[in-house]
Amino acid sequence: MEEEEVTFVISGGEVKPIITISGSATIFQLKKRITEHTGVPVGRQNLLYDNVKLPDLSTVDQYKFGAIVELILAVDLYPDERVMDITVSSPAFRVRLRVNKVHKVIQLKEKVREMFSIPIKEITLWYMSKKMQDDKPLYKYYVSEGSDVQFTRTGFYT
Repeated sequence: MEEEEVTFVISGGEVKPIITISGSATIFQLKKRITEHTGVPVGRQNLLYDNVKLPDLSTVDQYKFGAIVELILAVDLYPDERVMDITVSSPAFRVRLRVNKVHKVIQLKEKVREMFSIPIKEITLWYMSKKMQDDKPLYKYYVSEGSDVQFTRTGFYT
């Protein structure tokens, strides 16, 4: 008999990884796969299904999920780890910036504007192939220490 697999859509942030794993896998193993997609350490992940936190040692097949299920990823933010160094890069430059995870994308754009005198309306930021929205905090995109945010300039052609 072939082992069943379950596909999880991981919600909670702006990036929504889709992960397929065997039914015999533990929630801890699923969290390790989420780390591969988001960079969020396992110890900071809380997976919720119907507002219930899933314990690390339980197995996927214990929950009798369907073939596709949505889980909410809630990430613990430690106050002393909110400040981080990231890079913002494009084909023309790569710059290291110190930011706060709770700051909004527009605040990161303002830092780029200050450094390069580029109007904010011409700045587009991307993380994990997802266009970042000005009103969202950086942690909603799973931006963490060492992350590389991609910069593109709209209305500017080389």
